[in-house]
Amino acid sequence: MARIFNGSTDYIDLGNDTSIDVSNTMTVGAWIKTASQPANTTIVNRGNNGASAHGWQFGPAAQTLVLTKYGKIQIGSPTLRISGNGIWQYIAVVVTATNVRFIKILSDGTFGAETVADSNAFNTGANAAIVSAQQNGGAPNLFFNGEIAWVGVNIGTALSDANIQVAAFNPTTTWFPSLLLPLNGSSSETDSTGLAPSVTLHGTTADPGNPSFVPPFAPLGSPAKQSSAAHGASQAVLLAARPHRL
Repeated sequence: MARIFNGSTDYIDLGNDTSIDVSNTMTVGAWIKTASQPANTTIVNRGNNGASAHGWQFGPAAQTLVLTKYGKIQIGSPTLRISGNGIWQYIAVVVTATNVRFIKILSDGTFGAETVADSNAFNTGANAAIVSAQQNGGAPNLFFNGEIAWVGVNIGTALSDANIQVAAFNPTTTWFPSLLLPLNGSSSETDSTGLAPSVTLHGTTADPGNPSFVPPFAPLGSPAKQSSAAHGASQAVLLAARPHRL
């Protein structure tokens, strides 16, 4: 299943989830289906973009994948774009001390990624972690409009492309030991890792059209067939598993 977010008031509060505190190495991923694509939206946020900005935000801005290091920099995928509204796709960001790598995987296994050089360290601090909205001086904003399922965070590990292609279709705490939210549409969602201090729903409803959304899809192609390339620290790299552009 999945959860529907209305783009204006719906979000999930994970409390002060220290398991996803900022780190110069991390992986964040989620299955999403947009209903609209405004200038800036949030999939996962940890920290606060108000006074003494700290933490991070990951989500699409229009069709661009964006990681924001609050108080430091906003990094967007130079050419990799998410698909149009109504299409399930897996988006991920892999952060190291020198790079930010953006990834998109379609339900048939089609894979795209590119890397941007960045060595800005995160500002640290404590605030609630939120799914589908940004914490902005205590008031959530930049809400996501659409559906989200299987939000996963791995703090301390930069998963490889091959591992992410497996993890997208088989999301487990092995891949995401810091946070794993199935978002299965139940009345009370649960972090599979057991580390989030609380999971509080603010609005959001189940998608009645996806009763067996666990996991979202079985890929038509094996991850082993997908393209791969070296992670370039000084240039953007676009990978594609099919001849057409993503």
